Amino acid sequence: MAFLCGTFVNSYVLAKMKIWTKGRWLWTRIIGSTVCGELVDSVIFYFVAFYEECRPRTWSRSCLRNMP
Repeated sequence: MAFLCGTFVNSYVLAKMKIWTKGRWLWTRIIGSTVCGELVDSVIFYFVAFYEECRPRTWSRSCLRNMP
């Protein structure tokens, strides 16, 4: 799920940046869209992976210590 959302955001941002830059600055577009896609991927992954272990209302010192 996280991978698909991150890939979609990457493609969407890349397409929008191509319009904004009028087709120029390829490396800027590639790096910018990748950063956005990876950010979405990471946020969703960490939320899904650690939500059951550390619920926001029950965070304790032991829970925070066990997080990577």
